[in-house]
Amino acid sequence: MACAVSHKVVFLWTVSCLLCLAHGGYNFSVHIATNAKLGTAVVNVRSLLGPEKAELPCAIVEGDPYGRFYVRTNCTVVVARPLDWLVQSEYLLKIRVGQLRDPDHLVVHLKVKVTHVLGYPPVYNVTCETPVRPYSGEKSNDFLFSSTLSVEAETTAGDVVFLKSTLGKPRPIWDMDPNDPRVVITAGNDCHIRVVMGVHALSDVAIAAELFQFYVNEEQGTFRVTCHEQSETFPDGLFELFSTYGKYKDRLRHLEGILPDVMVKLPNHPLIVMISSSMLPTKGATRFNCKLPSTRDRVVTMSLDLDAVTTLKHLDTITVDINPVGCPPDRYGILCDKNCICENGARCHGFNGACKCTEGWQGVACDIPKPGVSATTTPSDPSDIYIPANVTIHCNVHHLEATTLSLLSPNGSVTVSSAGVSQINKTIMDIQPKDGVAYMCELTDTHENVFNATILLDAGNCSPNRKGERCDETCECLQGASCDRWAGCVCPPGWTGTRCQERCPDGTYGKGCGKNCTRCLHGASCAPSDGTCNCTAGWYGSDCNVSCPTYRYGLRCQHTCTCRNDAACNNVDGRCQCVSPWTGENCDEKTATIPEPLVEILVPLASLLLLVLIVAAILYKKRRLFGVVPERVEENEALLELALVDYSPSNHNYIPTFKHS
Repeated sequence: MACAVSHKVVFLWTVSCLLCLAHGGYNFSVHIATNAKLGTAVVNVRSLLGPEKAELPCAIVEGDPYGRFYVRTNCTVVVARPLDWLVQSEYLLKIRVGQLRDPDHLVVHLKVKVTHVLGYPPVYNVTCETPVRPYSGEKSNDFLFSSTLSVEAETTAGDVVFLKSTLGKPRPIWDMDPNDPRVVITAGNDCHIRVVMGVHALSDVAIAAELFQFYVNEEQGTFRVTCHEQSETFPDGLFELFSTYGKYKDRLRHLEGILPDVMVKLPNHPLIVMISSSMLPTKGATRFNCKLPSTRDRVVTMSLDLDAVTTLKHLDTITVDINPVGCPPDRYGILCDKNCICENGARCHGFNGACKCTEGWQGVACDIPKPGVSATTTPSDPSDIYIPANVTIHCNVHHLEATTLSLLSPNGSVTVSSAGVSQINKTIMDIQPKDGVAYMCELTDTHENVFNATILLDAGNCSPNRKGERCDETCECLQGASCDRWAGCVCPPGWTGTRCQERCPDGTYGKGCGKNCTRCLHGASCAPSDGTCNCTAGWYGSDCNVSCPTYRYGLRCQHTCTCRNDAACNNVDGRCQCVSPWTGENCDEKTATIPEPLVEILVPLASLLLLVLIVAAILYKKRRLFGVVPERVEENEALLELALVDYSPSNHNYIPTFKHS
């Protein structure tokens, strides 16, 4: 048994050989993985035959009609074209050893068994089919998706910052070297994306270190954030940080167990492992709301742009808008940095490079002929077939010599081609719903093998802006709404009405206005399209539940309070609530006051004067009522003067007394 293993091969492969000498020649059997790279050695024929055959040339003479293998000058059989065990799992190669004219040349029969590898070949999943970006002529390192991050946060300086940053390509500080990757990105057949980053020094990714220290679960050494997809079409995304040093070093072994293919690519012993996974959209922009865990009594320092470093005090929610951009036609991957291998007009999937073969081709690279017949239409997209319209049905022969080719219509009629003709084209004029049935192309080849293919015409759509049973009514939809044959205008989120002419009623949002804005607090309204809260003055946050900082007020907390002298500032309108003795609009005016000693003097004096006035008034009235003689008046005045003379300001308890004779 001979075995060969290459540690530099990204997709691990193994080759095992069984050698036996049988009657009638040399027979060998080898195994090779279906994902073996081009140029991978399968077996060296000379080493199997012994040293006496070391100088003889070798050539494949039979068993490889589609050129999957070739033989080097040293008689090593190598992989020449992509293998696909689903198409062909076994090859019976006939290899000549020696010159053809040499009567002593040998014939080796080599059975090559292609073994299955989990997850290979990649699957072309139409649900996450991304757009194709026009080719610019230059190599691009733009992402397959464009991401826009929006953050509302309070800084330690008392400011509320509203930041938005779009990320369309790797930052210059990111290490994307494929030979020593710090970031590993994988895309699965189920449209899930996983990004894994290894942090070896806390200074390499300062944000990761700060987030870890800010939010980390001390017991588990993890930080986890769940990102909720707003339309509820996709599963939630997940962002995780794992500490793998100190008392958390066993966490690295755990990650190697659940992500072996990813962790093996990271440099050894990262201090922190960042993992982000989600199912990404392909038809349009999608929003994820990432709610952060409760904060501690500490701050987090991070770079909010390329130059400035800001210390944050409160960070509640991060909003991520992801928009599919696509790769150029010959590239795929999240970084659009991998070369597609698709041939013969096949489309390359932007996620994983899977090929969508055209009719008549098969295999991983769509480079293996698929004999048979195909049935297609023009227009090829069913959504482009309208009532009424003309549709052409095509029957095509692929990699076969036909004796007869027929098109069978549902009404029983048959269209037959002439001998040797490899194509039939039949046009159906003014298509109607009754024509929405199956048509079949049938082929008989020269070996009397019969092949057939069926296509179902979907004759149920009206042309754009038309509706009704006969497609004779006009939709006239607004807001870019689509027109359905039976339902009429299908409004985008946030709009309603027969023509989508009305916004959703207050308190509702979304498609069909079917969702309620119950989470927006303090009188906030919500955007009718996606339910985003439009906070009123004095509040911010994803739910408008966070009051403006102490010295900020107004809409989005953009105004600075002018209150002074420890006055409280109203977060809504900025009005100042002064503390004594301050007053004024900004609490910067001091109220006039009387010194305390003077108050102690004036209060009893004022009391005395008031009492004197009362006594005088009483005496005056008594005189008028009883006719008191003037002499008695003079006597009373004398007594009053005497009382004033005896009064001392220091005697606070003095009360004058009067006697009448």
